[in-house]
Amino acid sequence: MFEIPSYRKTKVDKGTGELTSKILQAVADHVESTKQTTVRSLLQALTLAAAHLVVINVPKDRRQAREALFDELESNLRFSVRLMDEAEAKPKQEK
Repeated sequence: MFEIPSYRKTKVDKGTGELTSKILQAVADHVESTKQTTVRSLLQALTLAAAHLVVINVPKDRRQAREALFDELESNLRFSVRLMDEAEAKPKQEK
């Protein structure tokens, strides 16, 4: 089964000027650690990067908004994975 990372425990520095490179580095680190460049692993890495953006941009005092965004990210990831599973389950059609 495809593993969904825990976004709620994500901690990110609020450093200035290097935000984009930090997020891209997080994606690269994730892909490197899994040793996979499949669509699934890249989708997971990009979703994790989006979670980093939520952590950085939504204040802690807006907990309900943060949780709603995390839930939306998780829902979108699950939906995408389900579509990939369905596509893989279909027999390949010959031309």
